[in-house]
Amino acid sequence: MMAENTKEDAIRRELKALFKDTTLADTIADLSDEELMAVAPTLRKGVSWGRRWFDGSRGGRDQGLVEAVGLPESGKTYCTTA
Repeated sequence: MMAENTKEDAIRRELKALFKDTTLADTIADLSDEELMAVAPTLRKGVSWGRRWFDGSRGGRDQGLVEAVGLPESGKTYCTTA
């Protein structure tokens, strides 16, 4: 019989996929379930993230993050306030 997927398993899987090929994915993998559940609510509104695309960065490993959040492939976007 297969083990039932827990809420922690689902969150860990989603975060590891989002941060694939980054040191953050390794950190997420090493968190206990209790630590993961303490960190997860802090990510609810998003993750602050910046990358200098214009300074010779190829952006290959970060392209997955750009696609996951629905930004243009160039990574260029505008900030607006309500």
